[in-house]
Amino acid sequence: MQYPRWLLAPLGRATSRGKARLVLGARQTGKTTLFRLLTRPADLFVDLQERGERLRLARDPEALTRALLASRRAHQHVFVDEVQRVSELLDEIQLLLDRHPGRFTFTLTGSSARRLRRRDANLLPGRIHRYPLGPVCL
Repeated sequence: MQYPRWLLAPLGRATSRGKARLVLGARQTGKTTLFRLLTRPADLFVDLQERGERLRLARDPEALTRALLASRRAHQHVFVDEVQRVSELLDEIQLLLDRHPGRFTFTLTGSSARRLRRRDANLLPGRIHRYPLGPVCL
């Protein structure tokens, strides 16, 4: 059963073009489910919960940049689930946002902002809209 979430509307609009959107919330609050509702067939979904994908991008974070630039699409929406697992991807996302403004929209999830800060991860200053996602409450 899926409950309607207020965050579905703001994330579904293209208001963050040129900026990344970071959805932060505790485990099991529905971040991945929300992503799956928002993702269209033309979008790229990077699931860092998958071990193979996580290891591949941890070894070579530039692979994301190469894959996106190889696509000739005018605008692409990229969803990255559990970004705190490969925080080096944030540097690649910043590079893409700066060098190709308006071409990509990134929506990221993470369950631990503290974990990102502890690793001195690039939190995309001035390039991000943060959205908290709490548990479903009746």
